[in-house]
Amino acid sequence: MIASPSDIRWTDVVQALVGLGGIPFIIYQLREVKRSVQGQTLSELYDHYHQVVSVFLEKPNLRPYFYENKALDTSADPALCVEVESMCELFAAVLEHAVVQEKNVPRRAWAECWQTFVTERLQKSSVLQEYLKKNEGWYLKTLPSPSPSLKAALTKPAGRFFSFLWPSRNSAEN
Repeated sequence: MIASPSDIRWTDVVQALVGLGGIPFIIYQLREVKRSVQGQTLSELYDHYHQVVSVFLEKPNLRPYFYENKALDTSADPALCVEVESMCELFAAVLEHAVVQEKNVPRRAWAECWQTFVTERLQKSSVLQEYLKKNEGWYLKTLPSPSPSLKAALTKPAGRFFSFLWPSRNSAEN
């Protein structure tokens, strides 16, 4: 039954208006929570990255293996081989962290920074490529293998289970 105008009390109208007025506030809160999560994720990702690249301050001789595609000679000093392999493990962890957290960082940060970083580190480090091939079972399948289709792989959501939650970066959500 529809209430007639004489049956509507002013308290009912106020309650309805307050209820409707709360919807924009809820939307605002959800947006702020999303921004907070993105900021925290980005901060943790940069912290992780900083820990790894700080090693280059102590061991600058390792940098060319990860930024200049320097190959590791089979006759290299065993201590150097251990250092390079340890650095590969650290770098692989940062790259995996970045790929897994792609949807939790701001789109612009991913597109203009992290996607390029992941792609270039995999393309410009033959020692890292070899390490990942040798230890492929240690890392999530979301970490793309070094290949020409690398850039396309990085635009996909992290993990099959979550793909229904996050459409591709190439979808209409952009």
